[in-house]
Amino acid sequence: MQARNLRVLVMEKGKEKVDLSFPIHTLNIIESIMPEFVLSKLQKRNIHLETMIKEIKESNYRPQTVFEISEEIKSYKVWIE
Repeated sequence: MQARNLRVLVMEKGKEKVDLSFPIHTLNIIESIMPEFVLSKLQKRNIHLETMIKEIKESNYRPQTVFEISEEIKSYKVWIE
């Protein structure tokens, strides 16, 4: 099964703040649409989007989590489905 959508979920204090769905091809430009502070969080956690995207393409866009970040107040989840 091949994913068709890129999903973004942001939770704050246990409540949904953002729930977005994009066409799967948006994965190719994800870094350009992500806020700089989120990119910084990924970098601090050694999460490399370029590598993740390459692996997703190699898996033929199999549905999977791209990344998750959990903090005290906010959590971020990006996945393809």
